[in-house]
Amino acid sequence: MRNPVRDLPVQEAQPRIAMDRTVRLIAGLFPFLTLPLMAQKAGIGLKAGPQLSYTHSELIETRMVPGGVVGIYVPWGLGPRLELQPEVLLSAMGSGFVANTGEVSTLRSYYLQVPVSAKVFLSNVVNFHAGIEASRVLKAERTVADARNDFTQRLNSSDFGLIGGVGFDFPNGVDLTLRYLNGMRPVLANDQILFPKNRSVSVTVGYRMKEISVKPKARRRR
Repeated sequence: MRNPVRDLPVQEAQPRIAMDRTVRLIAGLFPFLTLPLMAQKAGIGLKAGPQLSYTHSELIETRMVPGGVVGIYVPWGLGPRLELQPEVLLSAMGSGFVANTGEVSTLRSYYLQVPVSAKVFLSNVVNFHAGIEASRVLKAERTVADARNDFTQRLNSSDFGLIGGVGFDFPNGVDLTLRYLNGMRPVLANDQILFPKNRSVSVTVGYRMKEISVKPKARRRR
C-alpha cells in the first residue's frame, strides 16, 4: 500500500511571500519584548528543557519523538497575581510515522517559536498559564532506513497553535514550567490526505537573570 508521507508530491520551489499572516503575527508579538520595560515590574530570563512531540493525524499512526527547547522569556508583571510572558524559542520537534505497510519513518523539524502567555498566580509560586504561539520552520529532515533527506520544502513555512500549562516561579529566580502545545495548522504543504498537526509537551527550567522595578520591593503575591 502507498505511504502517504512518502508519496506526497514534492513542493516546487516558489518565491516566499515576504510577510504572510503568521509572520505578521510574529512581527506583531515582538513589541511585547520592549513593553515590559515600561511596566512596574519586569524581567528577562533564559530557559531550556526537553520535550516530546508528534504530529497528530486521524489517517496514519504516529509516535512521539524526543526533542528540546531553548530561548529567552520576559515576565511582565501586570498586577499581584497576573503576568504577561512573551518568549522567543528555538525548538527541536518532530514525529514518527508508521505506514500501513509497516514502514517506519522519522521527521525532525526545527522551529523558531514566539509564544505569548498570560500567567495567573494562585500563590507566590504556583501559576497557570495559557496563550498563543506563532512559529516559523527553519529546517526539517526525514529519515527512512538510515537514509536522511531534506524535508524543509515539504512543510508549511509557518505554524500557529495554542499553549497552556502550569509553572512554579521561585523567589530565587528559578522557574519550572510544564507546557502543552496544540497546533492548529496542518504542517504538510500541498497535503490533501493526512492533515497532521503539531503536538508537544515540554518541561523547562528557567532563570530570571534580571528584574526591573520602578519601585524596588519584595516580590509578593497575596
